[in-house]
Order: sequence, then C-alpha cells, then structure tokens
Amino acid sequence: MSGSAPLRLVSWVAALGLVALPIVGVVNGWFAADRWPFRQLKIDAEFTRVSAEQVRSAVAGSLERGFFAVDLDEVRRAVEELPWIEAAEVRKRWPDLIEVRAIERRAVAVWNPVVFSVTIA
Repeated sequence: MSGSAPLRLVSWVAALGLVALPIVGVVNGWFAADRWPFRQLKIDAEFTRVSAEQVRSAVAGSLERGFFAVDLDEVRRAVEELPWIEAAEVRKRWPDLIEVRAIERRAVAVWNPVVFSVTIA
C-alpha cells in the first residue's frame, strides 16, 4: 500500500501537466500563435498632431500575431514612442479586436513665435 502513494502522486502530476501545458502554451503564444488573428483595430484619440495612420503603423507589426500571442505592453510602448503621444492604453477583445486609446501631449508654451506685422497705408 505504501508503494502506491508515490506512484499516484506521479500520476496526478503527469495528468495535471498534460492538462495545463496546452493551456499555458496557447496563452503564452508558444504554439498556435498565428491562430485567432486580429481583424479589427479601434483607435480612440483626439488627433491634433498625430494621425490615426501613424498609430495604425505603430501597431501593425503586433497585429500579425494571434490573439493570445500579442504582447500588449509591446504595443503600448510602440504607440507611446510616437512623437506627441503622452500615454497609451491597449486592450484586446475576443475574438479579433484590439483597442488603442492614445493621449496626445499638449503644448503649454510657444518659444520664439514668429510675428508678422502689416502696415496698411
């Protein structure tokens, strides 16, 4: 009876590994990374100095990965590297949507503005 206890423990650990490994693998993008691709990109921003196309270009490389394989921090950093972007929030929605919310920096001062004067005679 005492010899079967370690065997049962090993069996349970093996069974748990066989169940957990595929789930962890898909969630981490170890395999099936090309499955469940993103088909929609929703950009929420008030564009003044940055365009939606610039944000789309920054995100484009990450959209090639599947839903579970995309690294949201990587996408956020790519958007925040754009000039005039102060912060970005990135979310994914099942089954094929990635949402990007970009906040632009606001100019608080103008240095050495050009002033034109016109004299009317």
